Amino acid sequence: AEFDELWNAQKSFHGDALSDKARTEIRREIFFQRKLRPVDPGRCTLLQHLRRAYRAYPVVQALIAIQTVNNLKILDQNLQGVSLNQNQRKTLVEALLKGQDLTWVGIKRVLKLPSITLFNLENGGDMREGIVGDQTAKVLSHKKYFGSAWNAQFSDQLKHRIVWRILNTQDELALTRWLVKASGVSHETAQVISKVSLPSGVQQFSRRVVSAVVTQLRGNNGAAPLILNEAIAKAVSGNLLREI
Repeated sequence: AEFDELWNAQKSFHGDALSDKARTEIRREIFFQRKLRPVDPGRCTLLQHLRRAYRAYPVVQALIAIQTVNNLKILDQNLQGVSLNQNQRKTLVEALLKGQDLTWVGIKRVLKLPSITLFNLENGGDMREGIVGDQTAKVLSHKKYFGSAWNAQFSDQLKHRIVWRILNTQDELALTRWLVKASGVSHETAQVISKVSLPSGVQQFSRRVVSAVVTQLRGNNGAAPLILNEAIAKAVSGNLLREI
């Protein structure tokens, strides 16, 4: 809107020099600049014919959250760690995957645990303040992007497609048009989304491997939660790395 107001004000002084064609080209240069070409993520450690998954992929964010929760233990009176039960793990993972960063006090509140509860991960290290939630969801569920629709309405498949397009589409005008068609947001909102910055970096495994490992980490039917290496081993031995 501001661009058009400025353009119209200047047009009264410069006449034909500020044509509609020139306005379209200048608008595109200002608002739809080409993104830098994404860095090649490299080959998957297990399936080397596939590329590694970007850290911003929702399934990679899920892997990080579930792996952390599976490693989380409540310390008993003898300071021995007791794993969370299946319902506790599910409750905590659901909160994290909505993009919530949870302090240790917040985790106790979510799990309805006494305030004196101690966890094995809360002393020192990167998690001394709590557990970081899904950083992609945290960004894209913001009201200026997709808002509550990101968590409440979008399928996992659509979320992946959106993130993949944001990371890999250099032409912001093309990305804007695709976002409007795929997600139903307005053109103005899609323009804002097309410029969003998502978590950087890559995972050592491909999306196919990560998906299979996440399935194992989520499961175990109420038994003790699996750690990452155990989940990878089960995915490999169970022939779960076929195309998903």
